[in-house]
Amino acid sequence: DYFNLLQLMEEAASSRDANRTTLVVGGLVQHIVAQWRETFGRSVTTKFNCYFMLPFVDDFHRFLRQELQLLYDGEGENL
Repeated sequence: DYFNLLQLMEEAASSRDANRTTLVVGGLVQHIVAQWRETFGRSVTTKFNCYFMLPFVDDFHRFLRQELQLLYDGEGENL
């Protein structure tokens, strides 16, 4: 997709066809919007995960330590 866009831009730069220029501008806009959506989605996912997973990460080491202690004390059959 990116290489097709580059080829189309090179062809439009070498010719004076208005339809090709419109096609190139449309392709660039589509590429920019696709990259924006990807970046926005990644940012939202990261913020969502940080917001909801941070309390779990803060308590996880205590939970793991308690479960390992139960295992070492011989009460591991309930795990």
